[in-house]
Amino acid sequence: MKKVVVVGAILAVSLLLFYLVFITLNGKKEPEGSLVRGQVDIAQASVQPGARPGVHKKEPVHTKFYHPAKPEELWESMDEKRLVVRRLAYYDTRIDDHPAIMFNAMYDLRHAEKPNVFVELRYSDKPTKCLQLEYKSQSGSLSDAMQEFYVYFLLWTKDPVKERPETVALTLDKDCGKDKLSSSISVQGLVPGPNAVKYAVCLHKALFGISDPQVVVDWVEINRELGAELLMLYYQDVPEIMYTILQPYIETGLLEVIDWSLKEPSIPKMHTLDNGMSAVINECIYRSMNRVKYLSLTDIDEFIVPESKFEKVGDMMEYLEEKTKSKPVSAYRFHNTYYFEDPVSVPQVKDVSFCPKMKLPRYFRRTQRATHAEKYGSDKLVVKTRAVNVVQVHFVVDKQKEYEAEYEVPNDIGRSNHYRWPYRMADFTPHEYSDIMGRYAGTVIPRIKSVMCKSDKN
Repeated sequence: MKKVVVVGAILAVSLLLFYLVFITLNGKKEPEGSLVRGQVDIAQASVQPGARPGVHKKEPVHTKFYHPAKPEELWESMDEKRLVVRRLAYYDTRIDDHPAIMFNAMYDLRHAEKPNVFVELRYSDKPTKCLQLEYKSQSGSLSDAMQEFYVYFLLWTKDPVKERPETVALTLDKDCGKDKLSSSISVQGLVPGPNAVKYAVCLHKALFGISDPQVVVDWVEINRELGAELLMLYYQDVPEIMYTILQPYIETGLLEVIDWSLKEPSIPKMHTLDNGMSAVINECIYRSMNRVKYLSLTDIDEFIVPESKFEKVGDMMEYLEEKTKSKPVSAYRFHNTYYFEDPVSVPQVKDVSFCPKMKLPRYFRRTQRATHAEKYGSDKLVVKTRAVNVVQVHFVVDKQKEYEAEYEVPNDIGRSNHYRWPYRMADFTPHEYSDIMGRYAGTVIPRIKSVMCKSDKN
């Protein structure tokens, strides 16, 4: 009899534990952006070599754009290639009464009449829905002289979308006829996951015309030392060595290399530079919105650098956030400060030796800079990813209504250090001495040597 009672008690406890586990799992609400039954796992669709570290596994992040990407995965060409749409949709719920599906697109503005575009929303448990897309915001303009024809547009659904679809498809047909649809396009949620990155950097232009791999290694290492937890680099047309040398950074999850490839066969043979920059910037913002708080948008020769007591940009951004909390802003604008070729390097590199393939990075080689940085223009931004909708190279075009415009950061707090070549000191007067970058040399140079000198041995 005692044996029966004991067995019965064990069974009762087991059933109770099973019930509690069942309630816990099934009562947990799925966060926006998480995967639902039947949904394509876009986080695992394609990965760059090496394991993606746990620290960066936030909400699922689309990876089919990672280099080397298949051309057909990058762009959807429409309207006889006058319109090209990046093949990734975003489900944006930041506007309570208008959750929407968003796309990054570029249109050849030599043709004044933009086509009507429609999107089919696909669900596993309900019928598909066909909605019209609207050209919400524009960044850039037509420039015949520069052959800048393709201009950036943010597309969004004209009507609210109350539930995130599993996939979508694009078409010019108002009825979304099955024989006129694109192949399926993944949808990324924008709600931040746990342990979001405080500060990240995105190269605001897809790289082309650069063949020296140390240029990108220098860019990675100084931004890393300035506190960036994640770096994003877009490639338009560069030698493969520019990718292979970056493998150590990719494998640790510090760096993502993303293919842009805005060229034939997606568009006719022509180039897009400045307008293409706006498109890269805005894709980078939307890809980062669910995992990055502050995002720096700078060129390969520009770096956001604290001038005050802070050595890390993320710490400076938190200080600026507190400083502006009475009127929350959408972005922080740092004055462009030109540094020039100069025989005097920062003192911390006086006795540094190099292997044959390594050079002293220009940010340690230059100590003369223009004064009155605010008068030269070309300022650069650190944006709050969830506060902006569309950003141009130097300013915010469209933002969420609860935020103010950009905050102009005082020069004594931080600057955008600009090492453009071949600008000369004589072109910008007056100028002044600054060796502020020297404080990073002791860490950055050994790291660059470990990459470049290893490459030299190979």
